[in-house]
Amino acid sequence: STSGSRSRLQICRVLGSSKSQTDALANFADAQQKYPSLLSSHQPVVRKTDLGAKGTWYRLQVGPLADKSAAYKLCGQLKAKGHADCLVMAQ
Repeated sequence: STSGSRSRLQICRVLGSSKSQTDALANFADAQQKYPSLLSSHQPVVRKTDLGAKGTWYRLQVGPLADKSAAYKLCGQLKAKGHADCLVMAQ
């Protein structure tokens, strides 16, 4: 693939969703302690999402990462350590 002006930074959704921003950030802190070699250099990105009847949820992501390859690598490493909930998304 080619990179150009349309390329976007990648993010990994690593810990699913929480009912509050505080819970989402606490989950990230827990994950950083559990997987320090993978997450210690990354910052949390919390996205507020309105799911209608299901209410408002806060999706916890990590990023931005340099490129799609880096995002897939991080997800693969997390999954190899037993953390199944990792999804690569364009920001």
